[in-house]
Amino acid sequence: MRLSIEKANADATQVWNDEHPMVAVSFAELTALLTPYFEVHVFEHNYETIIPWDNVSGNAIFVCVKR
Repeated sequence: MRLSIEKANADATQVWNDEHPMVAVSFAELTALLTPYFEVHVFEHNYETIIPWDNVSGNAIFVCVKR
């Protein structure tokens, strides 16, 4: 992923450029990768309420607590 962010005001413009390699894994694979190191909680990606992920939707937020 290549990322470019610009922040401008009347006095100046700041620019940040960055590049990150990306991989694709399933939610189950991500949970398995994190579980040895973290307590993993998966929630629906919903801005109105915090509820557990329904194991169906393609949007989720992973919250992890270090072991």
